[in-house]
Amino acid sequence: MNVAPPIRNFLRFLFLPLILVFISFAQSPGRSSSEPDRFDGPAELPRIYLKTSVADTPAPGKTWRVKDHGSVGDVLGRANCGDTIELQAGETYDGHVELPNKSCDDTHWIVIRTSGQGLPPEGKRITPCYAGVPSLPGRPPFNCTANSNVMARISGIKGQNKIIG
Repeated sequence: MNVAPPIRNFLRFLFLPLILVFISFAQSPGRSSSEPDRFDGPAELPRIYLKTSVADTPAPGKTWRVKDHGSVGDVLGRANCGDTIELQAGETYDGHVELPNKSCDDTHWIVIRTSGQGLPPEGKRITPCYAGVPSLPGRPPFNCTANSNVMARISGIKGQNKIIG
């Protein structure tokens, strides 16, 4: 009675497919680490440039004026490509607002802006001082100067009465 040939045949049929599977995995091309989604090197310059200035983002449609926080989501849902949504200056809009998916082209943007006219000009960064928030929790204080008092006279310094600005 010879038991070895059946075991040998069994092992041959078991290991041969496993070896072929391992060889095919070893030869299959894997993802390289230099692909864009896995790149972990020094920072790169942006690959895409979007022109987002007011002149390059036209909104020739209707202007929706939002007076209270409850209707922000409704207006966002009803606004069409090319419309402007104007939020009331000084209001607080809290809660969850979801921007719906709209297929607008590059000549019909949906613009969300404030009704306030006192914002800095386009291209100039706004600071926390604009909102009256000179410091935020966990952040260093921001040096806010009062625009209404840019010239101050410091008195009481012996022999010096200088104007600082």
